[in-house]
Amino acid sequence: MKTLNFRWGSLAPDTHLEVFGHVFNVHSVALQAHSEFFRAFLDPEKAPHRYGSKVDQDGTWGLQPLNTIDKDEQAAVSHAVDTQLETSAFRLFLKALYGQPYNIDSTKPLQALVRLADFYGALRAVRISVQYNILRKSDASKYFSTCCYRILEVATILRSPSLFREAFVHAVGQWNPDLPNFHAYLEPNLRTLITRHHSLNCMKLPTVLWYLLCMASGDSVDNEFDPHDSEILREALADGFYDFCDSDECIEKSAKAISLWEKAPFFRSIYNYQFEGGRNRTIGHKNTAEKVDKLLRPLMRNNLTFHAREDEVLEYPYFLFVEISDEDLPWNAAVGKVTTGNTAEDSFADHNALIEGGVESE
Repeated sequence: MKTLNFRWGSLAPDTHLEVFGHVFNVHSVALQAHSEFFRAFLDPEKAPHRYGSKVDQDGTWGLQPLNTIDKDEQAAVSHAVDTQLETSAFRLFLKALYGQPYNIDSTKPLQALVRLADFYGALRAVRISVQYNILRKSDASKYFSTCCYRILEVATILRSPSLFREAFVHAVGQWNPDLPNFHAYLEPNLRTLITRHHSLNCMKLPTVLWYLLCMASGDSVDNEFDPHDSEILREALADGFYDFCDSDECIEKSAKAISLWEKAPFFRSIYNYQFEGGRNRTIGHKNTAEKVDKLLRPLMRNNLTFHAREDEVLEYPYFLFVEISDEDLPWNAAVGKVTTGNTAEDSFADHNALIEGGVESE
């Protein structure tokens, strides 16, 4: 068996855990500090403790005292479990309880880790750990973009506002009920929440486009539009439509009647044409420029917080201004109680306060 020893200051390990052919020598004090299960079942007066993995007939597994496990029986049912995945997830679980860093490269181990945290009553420690270890990823923003639907469900179990909000921005932006993963990855309540926010945000866009078209045509109640300003706006709108209509996406999906004003690149093209951050403006009338900026700036807002650099933002073909209130977070909506969100900085602070972690050694 492969053995992994965790160190906790000068204390010697007093708990022996055998999980699918791997041995973890750990400290009951570290387990009891963050897990309801271990607080209930590890009696300090009965150390050392010896537990092993026991698979049930339905394919679920948990820790049981080693002397109660029938090895022959386990050999007959162990095929029902992805032992490599579960062992990897259990190692991450222990690292989370010890406050150690680890890499999250895919969602399967993450989902398995969160399932263990829920089973062993260690959601708070694992929530802090997962937030911290995703934050430290150099490609965190792209990770959220690729795995947003699965992260939403993980964040819901962990009750993590920061993880949920980050994934939610991407999920609403990528909303498409025709995609198989939209239905396969999400529970009905999450699908409803995403659909509602997508619809509310889309309702803002035709109004913005209507005002831009009025300004481009010179039709204004205050008669403050200079003909030169209207001409520039017409050029910006024309370029925006041309760039989008010339894209492969539009050509491939034209039969599905894609709505041009639901696409972020179209509005970004107009905004960047003359109005970005007050630079390179050739609009003659200051009031016109201010009105264009006021119309478009809310749509350009970036509500991502996990390493969302400007060059990354431009790669996303959807809007990033999506917001969700504390009241609408699934765990708050379910019980009618509001838990305020934590920021990226809070995640680092929580992790540092979690534990003076031990060290794992081969």
